[in-house]
Amino acid sequence: MGCFIGGYQDPLAQGYSEPSGGWRWVTGEPWAFAPWVGSEPDDAPCYIDNGPGQQDVIWIGSASGNEGFSDIESAPLPYCSWDNHAAIIEWSADCNSDGIVDYGQIRAGTLVDANSNGIPDTCECATNPSLPSCCPGDIYRNGRVDGADLGALLSEWGPVTPLTNSDIDGNGQVNGADLGILLAHWGPCGG
Repeated sequence: MGCFIGGYQDPLAQGYSEPSGGWRWVTGEPWAFAPWVGSEPDDAPCYIDNGPGQQDVIWIGSASGNEGFSDIESAPLPYCSWDNHAAIIEWSADCNSDGIVDYGQIRAGTLVDANSNGIPDTCECATNPSLPSCCPGDIYRNGRVDGADLGALLSEWGPVTPLTNSDIDGNGQVNGADLGILLAHWGPCGG
């Protein structure tokens, strides 16, 4: 048994080559270590009927007693199906920057989450309006909406990516609506 873990091969990446160049994480974190199994990555054809090799996502599991990364097809193809397989999703929010994952603190009872939304009450605007996150448009979280925030918003204009911070209204696009919110809150937060 194994699962997808968020690694993919980007054909537009600098250094892209088959089978081992251009690997990235969906989170945007640097690609630094990949415990490939045996001859992986190999961009091998599907074992079901030897279809063409187009393996561009990472699968982690056990193969021949060795655990590690393998490259496999990114979607069910007519010749090779990976339906109903698991994926690992890492969640490590730390809204109060105390170095401890918030969810664990909620479960342990050290942080209160009265509305059971998975966010500690001390990190929500309703109970703590002085939080930087309670100031729409403060992308740099410095207590002001200013030119730095405007520059960040304009540099991320368009569809949201895993690294986008400027989608203020959360609609999947950085656009005029986000710009309007930013400009409406221009200046010191809470002022």
